[in-house]
Amino acid sequence: MWLRIVTLIRKEVLAVLRDPRNRMALVLPPILQLFLFSFTGTLEVKHVALGIWNQDYGQASHELIQRLCASPNFGHVEFAHSRQELQQMIDDQRVMLTITFLPDFSRRFSDGRAAPLQMIADGRKSNSAQIAQGYVSQVVNQFVSEQVTTSNAPDVQVVERTWFNPNLDYIWFTLPSLAVMITLQICLNVTAMSVAREREMGTFEQLLVSPMQPLEIMAGKSIPALILALMEVTVFILITVFVFGFRFMDRSRSFI
Repeated sequence: MWLRIVTLIRKEVLAVLRDPRNRMALVLPPILQLFLFSFTGTLEVKHVALGIWNQDYGQASHELIQRLCASPNFGHVEFAHSRQELQQMIDDQRVMLTITFLPDFSRRFSDGRAAPLQMIADGRKSNSAQIAQGYVSQVVNQFVSEQVTTSNAPDVQVVERTWFNPNLDYIWFTLPSLAVMITLQICLNVTAMSVAREREMGTFEQLLVSPMQPLEIMAGKSIPALILALMEVTVFILITVFVFGFRFMDRSRSFI
């Protein structure tokens, strides 16, 4: 039985590799999918258009605006001079998120009182707007933590670290899953192409009348696809390591 299965596996592998169209289908589309989905299949929101209405013009608001403008997450910042102009920015979809600084923002901030900061998001892009709000909150929280110099401030410092992905780079989440999904797709494609080729050439009936059992035919058709898929996933791993800089096992990092 095993000899028949090995013979069929050898025949399937050679049949796939001898056909130039099959070789092209095994190499180019998976690699293109890996590069394409790595950059498009992401939940990151970058180059967000931000609208700002600054009624304060104090030191705190000016420094916070400079930090927002310098953030790589915000690619375009527009300044409004009235609430109607700010509303028009959102209505025309020129910005996704608007921020309003009240006239006493810097004074309340320097006095240690609550300094409200209004954020208005475009509800037509709810998911992206929520992520953009998180970016603004991160910049504001970092600015506030750096300005805390009073002696009665709580001496508590929370250090957040993300294991295996310290920069929270979203492409590190997608690459391992893409390697698995594309490998599975290759297995299905190779098996489907093999059965279709046997049907076109009229040799599938010869397999059915051969001494091989149905399970042996199934194994002989599936194992070559698995072997080719493992070869492809090896190429994917090399690409993710040497092109994208992905680290599967990084023992140089310490937990502390």
